[in-house]
Amino acid sequence: WYYSAEESELSRLQASDALTKSVSGDDDSNFHDNDSDLITFPSFESFFGQNTDILYYTPNFKVAYAPFLGKCVKSLSNWNSFFTELFLGGTVDRALSMLDLATDNRPYLHIRSPIIKSWNAQNGEFDWGERKHEESDLTMPLLPIKSFLQAKGSSGRTWSSQIFSSLESSGCNDMIGIANDAREWALADIAKHCENPKLSDDEIGGGEWFLAYLRQCHREIYDDIDHSDAAILLQKQSVLGETGKKYKIGDISIPNCKEGFSLIVNEMSRIESKPENPLCGNEAEVLAKILIDIYMSKLVDAVTVAKIAQIISEQEMMGRSVENFFEHDR
Repeated sequence: WYYSAEESELSRLQASDALTKSVSGDDDSNFHDNDSDLITFPSFESFFGQNTDILYYTPNFKVAYAPFLGKCVKSLSNWNSFFTELFLGGTVDRALSMLDLATDNRPYLHIRSPIIKSWNAQNGEFDWGERKHEESDLTMPLLPIKSFLQAKGSSGRTWSSQIFSSLESSGCNDMIGIANDAREWALADIAKHCENPKLSDDEIGGGEWFLAYLRQCHREIYDDIDHSDAAILLQKQSVLGETGKKYKIGDISIPNCKEGFSLIVNEMSRIESKPENPLCGNEAEVLAKILIDIYMSKLVDAVTVAKIAQIISEQEMMGRSVENFFEHDR
């Protein structure tokens, strides 16, 4: 488990008494009654999977995946290779070898800071403060390169990767074919969504990517319109805002993932050239979240197919026919 550079900074600020104590009428000292509730085993599934909850349900929650993608992954093609190796049959070691994990890049593995800079109206300056418990309660604040969950009995594979690996090493051509087909199907569908995240989205149950992009990049429109149903919004060409203004949201598109990744890389270069303004732009960050969600949502579908095939394979090895298996466990 790599110690966060910002955790170190938090310790330094605490030691120097440089942190501003938050003034609140609520006592949050018992926010977590049981410390065991905070125990979360580090995993890659959790690190990338939590992005979906943030993107869909808590967009106000500030996390930054863009620096990790821009500095450690560096390109869309490398992200695709990294993801495939990590979750679709490869090993964790080989996946991590594809990342730039130089010492200078280790801070970019962290997506959430334990410290926050807030405006102090009394002295007219920004003061450093420690995030409140409810503001920093993030399941996986960093990519777990040192310690992480792996599949039982595997040689350093994630749970989903072990399923694909077990099918490929089963010696059964049908199972090997299913593993390959499920992987190729998932990657092909991912490529389709990456090419046009807005138009390729599900017309009935989708719209979250467009809604997230609208919130971060066209906030004046997002705040003025009814955005309670993302799927309906996705299909509309124009909407009337509460102020009476009409917006042609059909003309608003989401950059494809290749363009988005280039924007992320350029954003990191901008930050390096202007260290006095280290904030990542809204567009770069929301495109990072959309990219990760495209891959993680399709991973669920692919692993479901592979897991069913694994169960069938195991039952047939025990001498039970597939038909009898489903009849018995219906």
